[in-house]
Parts: sequence; C-alpha cells; structure tokens
Amino acid sequence: MKKNKKWFSIVLAMAMALVLSFTGLYLIEYMIPFSKNIKWIENASQAFYQGYSWVEEWMLLTYSGSIGTNYSKTASSPQDYQYDVTSVSTLIPDAWKWNSDYDTDWNTLSGDNSISLLVWRNRLNTWVNRIRLSLRVPDFDGDTSPDALNTADGIDDIILWQLSSETDSMSSRSWSLLTESDINSGVTNRSLWSGVGLADWVLQNGDSTNNFQWFYGNNSSPCSSSTNECILKISIINPLISNSLGNIPYIEYQILTNTAIPLPRAYVTTQGLSYGFTKTLEVDIPIRQTNSAFDFTVLQ
Repeated sequence: MKKNKKWFSIVLAMAMALVLSFTGLYLIEYMIPFSKNIKWIENASQAFYQGYSWVEEWMLLTYSGSIGTNYSKTASSPQDYQYDVTSVSTLIPDAWKWNSDYDTDWNTLSGDNSISLLVWRNRLNTWVNRIRLSLRVPDFDGDTSPDALNTADGIDDIILWQLSSETDSMSSRSWSLLTESDINSGVTNRSLWSGVGLADWVLQNGDSTNNFQWFYGNNSSPCSSSTNECILKISIINPLISNSLGNIPYIEYQILTNTAIPLPRAYVTTQGLSYGFTKTLEVDIPIRQTNSAFDFTVLQ
C-alpha cells in the first residue's frame, strides 16, 4: 500500500511539473512578443524625441537671435537625429514656401499681414540696390488676366515701408508711398534702397533724410552696428478694393536681395533615429522680426 502511494506521489509530481512547464512555456511565448512590443514602443518614442530635440534647439536659436545660415546634419549612429533647416534666402518666398492660393512663386501682403524682415548691416552691400520688391494683384476671378485695384475712389496711396533700429526709424512720407496705380502698372523689382528725393523720408523725430542707404549704411547711422536689429517693414495702409470684385483679401509680393537675409519663417525638417525606428517632423517656426520700440506708422 505504501509503495502504491509512493508511486502515485511521483506520478502526480511529474504531472504537476509537466503542467507547470507547459504553462511556463506558454507564458514565455506570450511575454516575448509583448516585451518586443514594449521595446518597439520605447524605440519609437526615442526616435520622436531625438528628432524633436533639434526643433527645441532651433527655437532657442531663433529667440536668442542666432540666425545666420541654413543648417543641415546627417545621422551617424543607431540613436541620432538628422535635420535640414531653411532660414535664410535671397528670394522671398523661398522655393516651395509660398502662401498665395494662386501662384507657387508668390507670398501674400494684406492689411493684417505686413512684411517684416531682418536686414542688419553686415548682410547687405550699402552701395548697391540690394532690396527689390515686386507687387501684383492675383487673378482672383480665374480669367487668366490680373485684376486691377480701384483707382477711382480718391484713395491711391497703398504701400508704406519703414526701416527701424532700436534707436530710430525712417518711414516713407505720404507722397512717396507706392500707389494703387503703381501696382496696376506692374511694380517689378522696385528698389527700396533709395528715395526719390531728399524730403521723401522722415525720421522718428520728424527730420527729413534722403534714403535707406544713408540710414542703413552711414558709419554713424542707427543701423551701423552689427548687433543692431534693423527691421524693414512693408505695410498696406488702405483697404484693398478691386475694380471688378470689390474687397479683395490680399495682393502678392516677391522680394529679391543679392545677399541672403532671414526668412519670415524658418522651415525645419528633422528625423529622429533609434535602432531601426524613424520619426520625421516638419515644422515652420516664425522668426521674431518686430521692433517693439518703433512698431507703429507715422505719416507726414
């Protein structure tokens, strides 16, 4: 009897061991894919934050004023990131960075969307017409011919430009603004670097001056220091009204310079890598281009 009980205990123990073994194998088979999924999620998250780290770094650069070139980097290890940044150009809008709904080579200018560009001294040659502006009314009605602004309403002045530093500003006078007639006739590569006459520009204190070149490039001018933020602002000062369509939302513009200047927005494409996982981010970051000391318009 005791022998039978002994053998029964051995068989029962072996059966229990077998059951536990199969249970363990099943759990291992279940846990291995689960643990792999956790690792994949971890690597995917690391890839995202690898890429996002450069976005944060670039935002820090823009807010500290360290804007001077386009940047690129190629990943070189299993856990790394690569990026490509377009932040300066000689043409605005830069290739494939337009915001007009009608043409991929033009940006928009409206009453609530002015142009502000950083143009501090060391970027542009003082003695040449380095900033050129083109303006036009887009083909809103789709008849393949540009629409025209209404010049019969008694209001013709439409575009003002202003150059300012932290200490002074220089603006177009009321008689030296670009007009609706100018735009209808086709403003193409209009130089913003020289005035028409000595009294066509006014400083912040009301004094007359001659042109952008003097204000920007003279050794004692407000923009003479390479550390000054000299900002060119181009604004619409009257409603945009078309002959055939009434109120229109915007006109289109291009700006051409011979030396690269900061774009209104930086375009960042970054890709994080982590052991076979990649995450791509595409963001555009506004570049601070306002001058709080002179962020208003004076007409005389």
